[in-house]
Amino acid sequence: MCLGFMLPGFTVAKPASLETMGLDMDTLQEKRVEEQFFYFGTYSIEQAKNQNASEAVAKKLAQTIAFKTETEIDGAFSLVVEGENINSIVDGSAAVQLGWWVKKVGEPVNNFRSEIKPQFKCLSVKFKGDQLTLINAWQKLYETALAKNYKITGDGRMLINLHSNTGYMMAELQLAIE
Repeated sequence: MCLGFMLPGFTVAKPASLETMGLDMDTLQEKRVEEQFFYFGTYSIEQAKNQNASEAVAKKLAQTIAFKTETEIDGAFSLVVEGENINSIVDGSAAVQLGWWVKKVGEPVNNFRSEIKPQFKCLSVKFKGDQLTLINAWQKLYETALAKNYKITGDGRMLINLHSNTGYMMAELQLAIE
């Protein structure tokens, strides 16, 4: 599953072992994410995991924000899942929002819109791996939250820090908890 975009001209050699990729449990933490503005489009998980499609969304959204709104990009290209949809990432039926964090609410343009994402408490962990390990990483984070007796609200965010043309990515996974 590919949920990101590529940096032009960037390549990363895949690590030798798939077992070495995934969650960095040393970075696991409970944290509160402050209210943020998000400019996005809504897509099926199938559209989001298509590398070419998600890269095109990232570029088109960035251009729309830059040239057709009064706001500016202020954070990573991200995937946001709200409500009970986080449970459906594994089976592929989730509806997701792909977009950029911005400085203020921007005007709706075509199928893109912005909204204020309220602050939320989450279990956060760094992910390094490829599309084959991403679903397992979400599942492991979900299981970890349950084992720690957190109530999972159904919301989740993936802040994409790096995505290469080999399918390797670095991201922060955030699972909303109570």
